[in-house]
Amino acid sequence: MSQATDMGEIPEWTLRWRLQRSLVHADVSIDEMADELDVSRQTVSRWLNDHGVPRNGFLKLWALRCGVPYEWLRTGQGVSKQDNRHPAQGLRSAA
Repeated sequence: MSQATDMGEIPEWTLRWRLQRSLVHADVSIDEMADELDVSRQTVSRWLNDHGVPRNGFLKLWALRCGVPYEWLRTGQGVSKQDNRHPAQGLRSAA
């Protein structure tokens, strides 16, 4: 789903996308995140493939480990106070 504006469409970034981008941003592997959260690799993979949603406690730990705002990770909302950029801007893409 996306939101239409007079300048085009704004894509709706899903939790899946935010989880993936945060791992890339922090250079954290699926295995490392599974160890960090004390869950299986398969559990993390399910979250990354939209086959389940992590509980808020896991999201808080995920955000802390990846250095991204919890509220952005949870809802997709939030702006950096330093330079008014969306927290996802500047994240390097997965290659």
